[in-house]
Amino acid sequence: MKFTFAILYGLKNLERRKLRAVLTIFAVLIGTTLLSSMVSLGVGLQTIVVKNLKTVGELTDINVYKKEDTKALLDGAAVNYLENLDGVERVTASVNLMADSASFSGFPQKADKTLVTAVPDDPGDILQLTTGATLNNFSGQVAILGENFLKEFGENYSQEFLGKILNLTFGEKSLSLKIIGIAEDENISSYGVFIPLDQAAVIKNIVAYDSLRVRADSAQKVAGVSKEIKNMGLEAVALDDLIDRVVGYFRLLELALGSVGLIILGVASLGIINTMLMATLERTREIGLMRALGASRLDVLKIFSLEAAGIGLIGGTLGVAAGFLITSGLSAVLNNYLAQKGLASEAVRLFILPWWLICGTIGFATLLGFVSGFYPALRASRMDPVEALRRE
Repeated sequence: MKFTFAILYGLKNLERRKLRAVLTIFAVLIGTTLLSSMVSLGVGLQTIVVKNLKTVGELTDINVYKKEDTKALLDGAAVNYLENLDGVERVTASVNLMADSASFSGFPQKADKTLVTAVPDDPGDILQLTTGATLNNFSGQVAILGENFLKEFGENYSQEFLGKILNLTFGEKSLSLKIIGIAEDENISSYGVFIPLDQAAVIKNIVAYDSLRVRADSAQKVAGVSKEIKNMGLEAVALDDLIDRVVGYFRLLELALGSVGLIILGVASLGIINTMLMATLERTREIGLMRALGASRLDVLKIFSLEAAGIGLIGGTLGVAAGFLITSGLSAVLNNYLAQKGLASEAVRLFILPWWLICGTIGFATLLGFVSGFYPALRASRMDPVEALRRE
């Protein structure tokens, strides 16, 4: 018996019991709809997070921190050693302070608990400025503000703050700094204030730095430089490593979200088994007739297995199509809401249905149907043709 004939014959048999076939296919449809929709949500969230991570750092940057269980310090000796490593372009040290309050002279509002980051006079391109100048262009008590920090004061006109005096209090100590620049809001550090390292020494005695940013010559050198840093007993976190970790977490999230659909598909498989068992009982004489006309046991097994696989294939295809329509509708509603509220300047793809998810879902549903129908098909193929023809 030809394979194509077995497929067409199996599909023809589904038409003979339309209601039963439709109900069984519907159960598969529900499972695959939930599976594709939930996993596409996880993929969409993963894409958004990874995209945002890539906007706040360079692939060649490595953030270095002190480990709690090691004596290695982020001091001047460590900076000198890292600067001489092969593949290192530059090393930037920073010290973090927490101001009790921040205010501007002649301005009524105050900001509490403000992050203050002390960086070298020439911090390279760590700070992307929207206006003003970098620290190395001025001397004395100066500062750069993060654009998001200014939102604490309800101001959208960042240029108006250039030249103003910022007052920072640290317990009994304080700093008065002239604003010389504004860091753009896409920078991850744009929620704080940046001052020169020598100004941080006025507030506390700096024995070691809080963090280092090491920039490699190229993305290919990042792995080697990270390994050298870890050999020093320090913690090295590159953007690629962070992205890999995030992707790993989202894989678990996608599995958790898709588990609901998998459970429903498991229940649907019981429906396929029941449908195919009923089909073998109702078509006993038909099976006997096929065997009498020369069909082999393998032919019977093939027909019933492919019929069950057809249920999975149809249900899976319709389920993915339904999932696409549902997620597209939800995305349209979400983007319309965000546009009305002015919360997003561009469309947000919260649901992403990649080709591997489409093919995987349909393929899994088809395989589930085939496996579920294998036992009823095997039972049908083992029927004695003489006994089958005697059945009423």
